[in-house]
Amino acid sequence: MGRRGQIEGARPDIEIDHHLPAAKQPGIVEHVGQVTIHGPSGELKQWSIYEELTADLGVQTNHAAEQLLKRTLKKIAPDLLRRIDFDTEGDGVVVFAAAETDIRAVAKILD
Repeated sequence: MGRRGQIEGARPDIEIDHHLPAAKQPGIVEHVGQVTIHGPSGELKQWSIYEELTADLGVQTNHAAEQLLKRTLKKIAPDLLRRIDFDTEGDGVVVFAAAETDIRAVAKILD
């Protein structure tokens, strides 16, 4: 029995109305397939994607996933590659773009 059940059992005379708090990620714009696009929020003025891509891209590390994405973009969208930045971490590939259209293009390629 969970905590709520314990309280209800102990106090059947009260009604518990519990709601989860709203997500604290106002910068999330939408999901494009498995990729979440984050819009500018707070001090961050760029559009971004932060995703763990190793399984989806069939590579061992997110650094390898970034390199694969860069090679793909160099072949199919070299202008786009010049307009975006990467800051990949161990737990995810991070892509930044000044323009919403650019981050959406990256998301579509990843999808």
